Amino acid sequence: MNLPPPFVDRTSILAGVAASPGIAIGKAHLVDRGKVEFTYQSLISEPLIQEEVLRFENAVERTREQIEQIRAGVPEELAGQGFILDAHLLILKDRLIHDVTVETIRDDRINAEWALVKSVDRAREMFARIKDEYIRGRIKDIEDVSDRVLRNLVGTGPDDLSEIRERVIVVAHDLSPADTTQMPLDRVMAFITDRGSRTSHTTILAQSVEIPAVVGLEDGTSRIRRGDLLIVDGTTGHVIIDPDEKTLEFYYGRQRSYENYQASIIRCSHLPAETIDQHRIIVKGNLELFEEVAAIMDHGGEGVGLYRTEYHYLSKRELPDEEELFEDYRDVAQLLAPRPVTIRTLDLGADKYMPGLDLGDDANPALGLRAIRLCLKEQAIFRTQLRAILRATAYGHVRIMFPMISGLQELRSARSILNDVRRQLDLDGYEYD
Repeated sequence: MNLPPPFVDRTSILAGVAASPGIAIGKAHLVDRGKVEFTYQSLISEPLIQEEVLRFENAVERTREQIEQIRAGVPEELAGQGFILDAHLLILKDRLIHDVTVETIRDDRINAEWALVKSVDRAREMFARIKDEYIRGRIKDIEDVSDRVLRNLVGTGPDDLSEIRERVIVVAHDLSPADTTQMPLDRVMAFITDRGSRTSHTTILAQSVEIPAVVGLEDGTSRIRRGDLLIVDGTTGHVIIDPDEKTLEFYYGRQRSYENYQASIIRCSHLPAETIDQHRIIVKGNLELFEEVAAIMDHGGEGVGLYRTEYHYLSKRELPDEEELFEDYRDVAQLLAPRPVTIRTLDLGADKYMPGLDLGDDANPALGLRAIRLCLKEQAIFRTQLRAILRATAYGHVRIMFPMISGLQELRSARSILNDVRRQLDLDGYEYD
């Protein structure tokens, strides 16, 4: 990893997580988003409880309207990223937050703000037990949506980053995907946050529009003042506050080198990957979220080598239905057609647990009931996914991968179910490849 040159004043350097590569040099714009203040209230009568539930429902509805308004105004450069805001709309209705909060208001007889915070705390504890970093990081989306509801409850409302009027580097304690999609991309040079990780949706958005970003700084907002000159190195994860002339000259040079390198890569990205002795290599990208398709296409990817499909199952309490899965798989297949997309069926078990699915106390999920073996046991879930995948094959070049096959019988069983699903689709009149 490249480090700042030795002549840079070490007291002016902040170190965080390199979230989106590139170098930006500009003035700091601090997002002033203090902690939401509210008090604990005990509800002594049934009418007060009903009134508090209604107040919570109204705040949820206001939040839904705000997110839908943001969704409708997403700039063209981020059109492919609207999926993230769709996920936030789903979180508003998710039992983990919505229903549990209403139940807590009624059962504990407390105000909506306190009940919502308790619901988020429970969700945070649950997600903390998940070993998979990507899935564990989805608690950030729940926190973002809940914070917006909380602000509507207390009447402070969300910040509007669309009002930025000059070229700046945004500095915030945290940013939600809604915040990021509201940013005027022609005026935001980079952003840095105290919180965040490489797998957050905000990071993915920054990467998709190629805005340098550093997250996880912890104390950036307390050390940076509005108007400070900053250098943001999204490649190394460093931020330099008020650099001197020598440091500025060094980083302007590094910035030019990086931009020239990026330009040369983009110019060549459409060319076939071929060695000097004319051996052809097919380069594909792996995919977890729909919004990552654009990056694969922009950088010369010749298809999707592995589409991991667990997100739809792990991101909410209810099982996704066939139409929801089909629409996602179809959109990916259409965008990449005629390039191939290999969709892997569910790989659950081990450290990835689906809410509401009981694997038993003695399942030994790391080596036993996981991936294809779990699908063969829970055939209703498996068949729903296979129907969605097969229907998507009518819209592009789709292939299916079965995960963690350990013997021929498992493959035969999976193929038998796949053939049954084909016959049912024929009877139902659906087209597929």
